Amino acid sequence: MTGQSQEKIEPLDAEVRLPGSKSLTNRALIAAAMAQGTTSLSNFLICDDTQYLINALRALGIGISLNELGDSVSIRGCGGYPPETVADLNCGDSGTMLRFVTALC
Repeated sequence: MTGQSQEKIEPLDAEVRLPGSKSLTNRALIAAAMAQGTTSLSNFLICDDTQYLINALRALGIGISLNELGDSVSIRGCGGYPPETVADLNCGDSGTMLRFVTALC
């Protein structure tokens, strides 16, 4: 390899944030909704499926607030008993959300 530079490559110092999982996010949202008190979640995924679940939980009277950046959420749990007993819930194409909300109700 004559004539080619043997340049030393320095290690990269970086932080990488991986996207969240919709399945894990939905499970965490349901667990927080069922708990007593307030739960904070961060580094979760906002997508159609998780947004359907957030909307359904709100329709059931669960208090949910997203921060301005949309990367953390605060959920006021119901202690296992949703405040609203009648609600229109749109599941979209989210099978996970449908199964979880059916069990919650």
